[in-house]
Amino acid sequence: MLWNTFDSGADVSNSRVGAGGSLPNYASFTNGKYGNAIVGNYQFASNIVEFSSNVIPIKRGCIEFWAKIDTSSSAYRDWE
Repeated sequence: MLWNTFDSGADVSNSRVGAGGSLPNYASFTNGKYGNAIVGNYQFASNIVEFSSNVIPIKRGCIEFWAKIDTSSSAYRDWE
């Protein structure tokens, strides 16, 4: 089980429940729905947040988060 608030770099590294994750140096934070939120800068090819594959089950599980898509592209809104 994993519970991480993503409120800051320290919070990502020290999950409330489960192992901590890691962030790249360019990660930044902004006001979120509850507390703070990670700003996703997708101009870089690498992942924004990384956790060990032992933390998030591959066969089954749930990942839940709030997201604000701030782009003029419709690619994120047109998932099927």
